[in-house]
Amino acid sequence: MGYSHLSTTACQGCARGKYAPITASATCIVCAQGQYSPSTHRTSICINCPSGQHAIATGAQRCEWCTGGSLCSKVGPGTKCAAGTYAAARVHINSCSACEAEQSSVVGSRSCTWCQSGKTTNGVVTGRACVACPANG
Repeated sequence: MGYSHLSTTACQGCARGKYAPITASATCIVCAQGQYSPSTHRTSICINCPSGQHAIATGAQRCEWCTGGSLCSKVGPGTKCAAGTYAAARVHINSCSACEAEQSSVVGSRSCTWCQSGKTTNGVVTGRACVACPANG
């Protein structure tokens, strides 16, 4: 199982990133996006990338870690997170998380930062930059 019949005398394992669903198949099939095949011995199926990892190209030999700062699925990173939101590295996410009140972030952030002393988001939770505190008066 997982071998292709590439010559008249012997079966050979499929190359990494490919599989043969039927023993002695005449051809090897390239793994789809979001899947990989790490060795020539385990090639009867392609393996789905684990959580927090992706394979952008077809025929992957391994999956890569999601880097954070953008949406991430098994087929790769997507849209960057907007200002006021974030996405941690090594996780699959369908939406970016909002920064808490008195925190901000720039586009594509992996985390939020607290407003510096003398600055505020005026209690707004998302999408608001830290601004100077209003003068008392």
